[in-house]
Amino acid sequence: MICRSLALVGAFTVASMAHAAEFTWSGAAPTSQTAGNLAGHNEYMSRQFDDRYGMTGIQMREHQDDPIYIQIFAERLCATVEDGPCPGRGSREFTLRAGVSGNFASSKDVFVAEGHFVTGISVCMNRREDKIKGIRLIARPINPDGTIDNSTNPYVDSFARPNCATNHWSNQVDCPANNVVVGLRAVYSHDSGAKGIQPVCAQINRPMGASRPGIASN
Repeated sequence: MICRSLALVGAFTVASMAHAAEFTWSGAAPTSQTAGNLAGHNEYMSRQFDDRYGMTGIQMREHQDDPIYIQIFAERLCATVEDGPCPGRGSREFTLRAGVSGNFASSKDVFVAEGHFVTGISVCMNRREDKIKGIRLIARPINPDGTIDNSTNPYVDSFARPNCATNHWSNQVDCPANNVVVGLRAVYSHDSGAKGIQPVCAQINRPMGASRPGIASN
């Protein structure tokens, strides 16, 4: 009976010690490539989250057919383990817009699966290649050691408006290895609204005491 009690206590102790690893990031920078079109006279709007959050979703609205409002969503960076999602999991959001806020009826959005963070983006353009008409997000989970989990296919989801032209999806713009998207740099034109997106990527910092292959622990 005593042995059984000790075994139960030991099992409870092991279970209670399990926890979801949480991370920060560093070294944020826009990618050198742009999903969309850079031709012509452009304006740029850029924002990023604080160093505990990674992108998990995006919404776009239009005004008179022009995509002028972009809202980006983020969650706390963490690796979900057997005891469930991150403790104290929280969300953030910010907007990038040119002029008015757009028509709510025109809203389209896409979010990644829980526990995943965006690592790549592509956009769909209209036939003139001067307006974003769809967005695709590529996302992966984070391993407990702070590396990106590449062991399975990424989570991919998208939205597309009727004017998303056939075969007009841009090349996928990916973050470097073990980086996640932590902000966006939107490319706007005076005449047609948003026409390009540059992901702002950042390196995930390993948790204290953890090591990665080829990297010594502190």
